[in-house]
Amino acid sequence: MDLQTKKLTLIERLIWLSDTTTISKIDKLLNKTIKEKYEAKLKPMTDAQYKARLDKAEYDFKKGNVTAQSDMEKEIQNW
Repeated sequence: MDLQTKKLTLIERLIWLSDTTTISKIDKLLNKTIKEKYEAKLKPMTDAQYKARLDKAEYDFKKGNVTAQSDMEKEIQNW
């Protein structure tokens, strides 16, 4: 059975599941798994990388390369 078939089978089984305790356990397991995979991809910045980002942000601000919060809020409405 390929991965897509396994996923679809699992979805079908979940649809018919009515035990809230089991659903909660599955939800916690999935959240933990997703969090672990996400956090495994994170890598801390070096001091030099952090300073470079700060310098770029300050440069962009001085040059006017910014978006006002009110404009960003309007743009978010269209997402």
